[in-house]
Amino acid sequence: MSAEQEQNEEYLDLQEVAEVVEEDNNNVEEPIDEDMDEDVNEEEEYTEVSVPQEGEAVDPDSIEIDLSNNSESYFDTHKDSIFTIATHPKLPIAVSGGGDNTAYLWTTHSSPAKLIGELTGHGESVTSSGFTNDGQYVITADMTGKVLIHKATKRGQVWIPHGKVEDVEEVNWIKVHPNQNVFAVGALDGSVWVYQIEPEVSLIFSGFSHSMECTTGEFINVDNLDELKLITCSEDGSIIGWNCYTQQTMYKIEKPELKEIHKLL
Repeated sequence: MSAEQEQNEEYLDLQEVAEVVEEDNNNVEEPIDEDMDEDVNEEEEYTEVSVPQEGEAVDPDSIEIDLSNNSESYFDTHKDSIFTIATHPKLPIAVSGGGDNTAYLWTTHSSPAKLIGELTGHGESVTSSGFTNDGQYVITADMTGKVLIHKATKRGQVWIPHGKVEDVEEVNWIKVHPNQNVFAVGALDGSVWVYQIEPEVSLIFSGFSHSMECTTGEFINVDNLDELKLITCSEDGSIIGWNCYTQQTMYKIEKPELKEIHKLL
């Protein structure tokens, strides 16, 4: 666990600020009437902000934003944008990954959050993550296509490497099965991959029917543990149903068919 680093904030002294106005003799404004000047209230003026009615335009300059931290807990160890967050199904633990090429495990019930550990090994931005249903494993993936699996020990206090896969150039998403220690991966090249975690990480299924990047996926019929079925969608407008155990495509709905269905609706 690395030592906490103090963040040095810089403040600008008001005496360092000076407004410089150049004289322009060609555009000299008339002096303000002394009577009008006496009517000016010396107290600070405030603009009343009213709640806009439906259909009324909102002036961005009139919006007041409350920047106070009213969260129950917060975690600010990342040094770049955060792209993914997943929560443990049983323990007050979360995993987050970001543009600093790092994934962290941290507590969610303390304020501020406490760092549990850093999941090292990623070489690019960590963009996807998920816990298995029993909470024994956490899966993280980065933009180089590297997927890391860590296993919990000591009741989630320590997480150790369990395995890794590097079958694609870039991972778009990870979906963990809600009832089995199985997870699916959708890739930038349109391919779909399904892996089992126990007793070791191994490939169950791979599909290559999407012509563009695979954007999302979802396991279906999850209560039937004798089958493993997955639906995926792609940027090319196609939806595919996969039978992962039989390595077969159950159906494929193309973009023209979706347009016809939309017309009927």
